[in-house]
Amino acid sequence: MLKLVNLKIDLLDNRTTVEQLHELLLAKDFTNTESQIYLQCETTQFSYLVTKLKPFFIYFNPTAIERSGKFVTKTGTLLKANNLHKNKVHNPKEKEEIDKIIQQLQ
Repeated sequence: MLKLVNLKIDLLDNRTTVEQLHELLLAKDFTNTESQIYLQCETTQFSYLVTKLKPFFIYFNPTAIERSGKFVTKTGTLLKANNLHKNKVHNPKEKEEIDKIIQQLQ
């Protein structure tokens, strides 16, 4: 599923693998993982994805993302919970693609 999302919306930049993101999503505490997650997608898309994935990964939420210091935006800034809340939109770019992929999980 993460590979599909990465392909469809260019989720991660080339410094981060899908496997690194998956390992982090499964961790109870993101700070216990060594990987930095470098995003290539827009923050609005990532914010939407966080909302959609929350039921599947209980520790994946804006507060945990900020506290980990592991998520870096495509502009090179550490991702903050406030950024995710500010960039919450109901119709981000590639919304239909994201929704189709998430539907396969249900």
